[in-house]
Amino acid sequence: MGSAAELHPVGRHHHSSAPFHLLLDRLEHVTKYGTGWRAKCPAHDGKSTSSLSIAAADDGRILIHCFGGCEPLAIVHAVGLELSDLFEKRITADMTPKERRKLRQAAKQAQWEAARSMLHHEAQVAWVAGKQIRAGEPLNDDDDARLDLALDRITEAGRVLNGR
Repeated sequence: MGSAAELHPVGRHHHSSAPFHLLLDRLEHVTKYGTGWRAKCPAHDGKSTSSLSIAAADDGRILIHCFGGCEPLAIVHAVGLELSDLFEKRITADMTPKERRKLRQAAKQAQWEAARSMLHHEAQVAWVAGKQIRAGEPLNDDDDARLDLALDRITEAGRVLNGR
């Protein structure tokens, strides 16, 4: 049985990660599915167009799982990639200043996209809580705790977007 690979690129959200797109762009029948994606597994000849699950963990790892049992390495190789292709490039001493600037800017862009996405989601949580309070319905302890978390995350996203 295949395992779920956990690859560790930089960036929090799958849709903002260049390596994630590199993989998705090489797959067939890619469709959004919950918080991730489904596609036809390129490593076996199954008829299903959704036997492969691709998602991003909160810490940025790319998660790959074939329900037909294919190993993640076989899947990556089947689309002409190596596992190292699914990692963001890191700044090294032998890079030119221009290469370093380009990587730093790409990292900032990924952080900004992750913060923007989080801000959007957490604002929706706060909006729902506000509507409930406005309707005269008090928040229960779990909802109150979730609202506090949303407000903390909104503040943190603001810090990222403001460069702090």
